[in-house]
Amino acid sequence: LTGRVIVSTIKAGVGGEFPRLRALIRIAKHIVELERFGEMWRSFVGKRKFGASVANSLREHWGVETLSAHSIFENKNHRILVERLQKMAERLRGEGHSSLADALENVAASYHLASTLPDGTFLPCSAWTWTLYSYRGGKGVPPAFITYVERDWATRDLLNELFRRAGISEDELDKTVTELIRRGKEPENVIKQFFE
Repeated sequence: LTGRVIVSTIKAGVGGEFPRLRALIRIAKHIVELERFGEMWRSFVGKRKFGASVANSLREHWGVETLSAHSIFENKNHRILVERLQKMAERLRGEGHSSLADALENVAASYHLASTLPDGTFLPCSAWTWTLYSYRGGKGVPPAFITYVERDWATRDLLNELFRRAGISEDELDKTVTELIRRGKEPENVIKQFFE
């Protein structure tokens, strides 16, 4: 199995207000996803129905529930993306590109943040949310329904703390997510695997 990330030039007028930033984070996230799928598929080796497991991981790759294996898997991809952006910023700073490094550090530092303004406006800070909303033709502040990066990040932080207090490791949670994906149950609620 192989994966490819196809990169091409950005057409004029396409990509919303932030076409270059969207291209950067989409390419970087696709690379992270391909690496994670590779790791996952390696973990399937030696288990029954290897081919079916790989097919399930691709065919059933969706889930809208906040606590679904899909949402937790995707959030981990975003967390790794943020780590990579931070490393990229360090490398750029070392090469003398301070202003670009500062910009990437700001993107990484605010990637998971959101705030509610005094007038009740929900203000997401994720570059993913803003670039996606703009790419899809949105104007102004992205609405709450598109802010799944911020939602899933807060959910994962809460889960990590709850699981820590219950004596369940983050690694155990990730292994359970992988197992649900292997069995084609990515849309299912992960919590039910631990607390039923």
